[in-house]
Amino acid sequence: MERITAMIRAWEGRLTWDALCEAVERETKAGYTRQALNRYVEIKAAYSAYNDNPTPGDGKHLSASSRKILKLERRVAELEAVRSLLLEKFARWAFNASTRGLDEDFLDRPLSPINRAGNR
Repeated sequence: MERITAMIRAWEGRLTWDALCEAVERETKAGYTRQALNRYVEIKAAYSAYNDNPTPGDGKHLSASSRKILKLERRVAELEAVRSLLLEKFARWAFNASTRGLDEDFLDRPLSPINRAGNR
């Protein structure tokens, strides 16, 4: 997944799902469909951020600083989309926990320590 999001961030030119699927298959030797890639929140967010902030013109006449600003704007949009999805998930989990009588004190309890010695 990280490799595919890195490919999207480094993409030059017009990005389509078909073009991305072909590039992913060339790079990873594994075939993915649009639907399969779209299931991953990070990939979907990176794809949307790229297409929501298109490169003006052909992108070849941009200065290095303009290209860097554009990439950073895309990254911010990507992270905001992921953050929004995580907040929605948290709200759903909080509601489901409250309907089962689980309060904040119960949910904030520390995890059990790991028995690293095991059953050796």
